[in-house]
Amino acid sequence: YLPVLSGSGVNPREQVSGLMSGFGLDLDELLAWTAGDFAVFGRVDMAALVQGGMASPMDNAMVEGAIGFGAAIETDNPEATQRFQLAVASLFRLMANQVPGMTLGEEEISGVTAGVVTIQAEGISSGLTFKLAFAATDEVFVIGTYDMVAASLSQSDGFESSTLVLDASRYW
Repeated sequence: YLPVLSGSGVNPREQVSGLMSGFGLDLDELLAWTAGDFAVFGRVDMAALVQGGMASPMDNAMVEGAIGFGAAIETDNPEATQRFQLAVASLFRLMANQVPGMTLGEEEISGVTAGVVTIQAEGISSGLTFKLAFAATDEVFVIGTYDMVAASLSQSDGFESSTLVLDASRYW
């Protein structure tokens, strides 16, 4: 149980499992591929977000690039991880069929076939586009904003040598 729900009689695992079963998915089967290690990461460039949002007209590219987040989950079962990726794609496909301005496609990111979700904002934020992505390799499943997934899948020197991580490490 989540501490917030402790004593409330609400079992989040049962609720999530029930919701997923409505889509024909089994929670335990979908999570069987995880190896236990995971990372959740994010960044917000507040200066770019404010500057882009306050520009006239709004600087969509600056706003879009100011926010990034994601999660990476280690796997020890590549076949089950691929099934999980297909289940995630199915959920996004269902959403894309219901949500105006949302599409689902596929792209190669660093040699890995990734699902790419594009969301076109409407109304006052017209022209604003957010891209999410998700992909699986034999070692990891990653999901998040497009740029964060691309960085996670790249063959760079790794997380520890990232300038963002090095800058942030001064504070902890």
